[in-house]
Amino acid sequence: MTRHSQNQTDRAFITSDERRKCGFGQVTERIGAESQLPFGMCCISLRPAKEPMASPTTGYIYDKSTVVEYLVKERARIKEEMALYEQQEASKKAFEDLKEQQKDAKRAQKFQSTMSELGRQSEPSSVSMNKDEAARSVGVPIPWEHKSEARAKSFWAAEEMPEFQKECKKPESLVPGCPMTGKKLRLKDLVPVKFELTNDAKGKDTDYAGMYCCAVSKKPITHQRCVLLRPSGVVIIEKVFDELVKNTEDPRCPVTGKKLDLKKDVIRLQPGGTGFCSHNKVEVSRDAFLRPKGNETGTRALKI
Repeated sequence: MTRHSQNQTDRAFITSDERRKCGFGQVTERIGAESQLPFGMCCISLRPAKEPMASPTTGYIYDKSTVVEYLVKERARIKEEMALYEQQEASKKAFEDLKEQQKDAKRAQKFQSTMSELGRQSEPSSVSMNKDEAARSVGVPIPWEHKSEARAKSFWAAEEMPEFQKECKKPESLVPGCPMTGKKLRLKDLVPVKFELTNDAKGKDTDYAGMYCCAVSKKPITHQRCVLLRPSGVVIIEKVFDELVKNTEDPRCPVTGKKLDLKKDVIRLQPGGTGFCSHNKVEVSRDAFLRPKGNETGTRALKI
């Protein structure tokens, strides 16, 4: 019987299975409900929003003070990146102009030397040439003639080592993006939200005490899909909204009685996360790096 199982790691190269066991590659892991964001939490601070505001395009909830601070920092970052990019482009243009000027100077110098040689009288053939001139006449290169050009190709030399300069990229947009989706995020587009908390009719020890609830049915909102009515700012479970508002001839807010436009005034909010894959995404992919010896978890960069 062969000893194939005992000779797994004696190859001169690392197999894909060995790389995976060492920690290389992409690792997919399933996350539980404790790693999901509950309903009504701010997507930036990951805490309950004191002044909740919702994005009409994505349905994510933000705290007003947190999102204002985020937008100020993002605008300052974009402005700084734009200034660095403009400075980089100006230096590139100046460098290109300098190169063109040097080329023009070399062309003018070559033209002047050619014209002076044509006007110069030819020397008598009896004059003997030195070794360098004889080598140039037959096309033999002279090692010490172009030392600077030869040294410029020696990138390992300390005086000729190229300096690394990080290239600044132009910002994709001058408007800050949403931290969740990357879409444009502006403070004037956010809609205020009026959350309603559950009452303590069943007692303070209940699991649903202090949670957000539907403004009509008073049911606690955990993972249900909800809608925000823009004119009144109330939050209703989508099932209740379909029964009381959507299927009626004259859609109005069931709490305030304000008239609704089903296309503009209804915002679908992001539901709370659960540990079930049929409800939301529960798997994340990680780019794993080589784990040091004695470290089981290792250093990994999370890539969602």
